[in-house]
Amino acid sequence: AEDKNGNLWIGGNGGVTRFDGKNFVTYTEKDGLASINVVSVSEDAYGNIWVGTRDNGVSKIGNADLVELERWNGYIADVALDKSNTVWVSTTEGIGKYNNDHIAYYGKELLAGNFHNIWIDHKDNLWFSNHDFDKPVPNLIKFDGIGYSTYEKEQGLALDHITEILEDDANNLWLMG
Repeated sequence: AEDKNGNLWIGGNGGVTRFDGKNFVTYTEKDGLASINVVSVSEDAYGNIWVGTRDNGVSKIGNADLVELERWNGYIADVALDKSNTVWVSTTEGIGKYNNDHIAYYGKELLAGNFHNIWIDHKDNLWFSNHDFDKPVPNLIKFDGIGYSTYEKEQGLALDHITEILEDDANNLWLMG
């Protein structure tokens, strides 16, 4: 991810690294990162960097301070921020929502499956990719702030397993599997 100051943030199995064009600075568990197994990096409207980790939760880096927020249930797959600066987290156990220092967790009682990619479109709709090898679940879920819509092969979806959701400049969604 590239932040508003032009720094590149790179996550992987050794933590998260910031590259300012000249120097690399790596954050690990020694610095307070929830885990070195980083799967997602996003920036909020205030310049905070949100780091999703595979096995121990979400961390926030702001003003050179690193704060571990929460040990979420399940594997963290993605972190995304909507226009109101709400942090959304997809996990194998459900969807998490963090706003104004409050965490709400929507587990499998709301939506079944293993959630992966999150995309927030130009209208601020949330799109989640989903799969479960043990039982049929909706492959693509849209949340418009009020309710959920689900999309599967019956609605023309060509993919069983979606790994990435993107939107182009013409507001078309692209799904990869």
